[in-house]
Amino acid sequence: QRETRRAEREARRAARLAAGQTAADKAAGGKKGGAPPASDYQTGKIDAVYMCNAQDRGIELKVSKARGINDWITIIPTVLAGFQTRPSLGNYVDDIAQVITRNRDVEPRRLGFVELSLPNDVLQIELEEPRGVRLAVGRLDARCLVGFKYASKLFPFSIARAPVRIIDKENNTVTALVDVTFFKDASIEITSADGAVLPFKRARLKNGNDIQRNIQDHYEAARLAKGIAEVFGIQIGPKPKAAVVKAKPTKRRTLAAEKPRKSAD
Repeated sequence: QRETRRAEREARRAARLAAGQTAADKAAGGKKGGAPPASDYQTGKIDAVYMCNAQDRGIELKVSKARGINDWITIIPTVLAGFQTRPSLGNYVDDIAQVITRNRDVEPRRLGFVELSLPNDVLQIELEEPRGVRLAVGRLDARCLVGFKYASKLFPFSIARAPVRIIDKENNTVTALVDVTFFKDASIEITSADGAVLPFKRARLKNGNDIQRNIQDHYEAARLAKGIAEVFGIQIGPKPKAAVVKAKPTKRRTLAAEKPRKSAD
């Protein structure tokens, strides 16, 4: 009878966990974050990387060397916890890869000191200001190449040439390639990378106060920048000076120091 009660408790516990996960998935808009379906999603190459445009996935790149950067999850877990996104930012970052070597005959030849390929997914970011606006970043049918730049203390850092849709509370949409700069106070600056007219240039992330508090309370910016740099194999700070080996001084012979030799007569 004791074993029966234990089994019933375990079954109820498993049912509660499953119900909670289902509710969380539903609130997050499903596995794809509520993103609209792409017409050519089924035929897209999952692992291919593209130089995406605002309207389509653009030209496929020839990537010969890349590596995942899921170590980010262990470096900044509490900062990621503050962002309100669909799907969760932690899961999204886990699928980002660093592109190390690719063909350079496609313009632009370089997007930043570090180049990343976004997941073939759409990340929806809620904004606090302008109120009711959200950003949909990425594409379902392609892994888009973006640039990543950051300051010596990480903030501000920028994502270059990101394909986004800016959606207001009335579902009006602006599609563009943008450069997004993130600041330590949870504000962002958006500039057009393809000439599109944007509805605003400055914004603030939803839950911005908690994000800012997480950054300030849990991370010292220089140490964090060093951690991210190590993921990329980048050395932050001045390079150590090479050791200089001083040569021992050698005695130079002079005519005055030489004794005249006696001739053998």
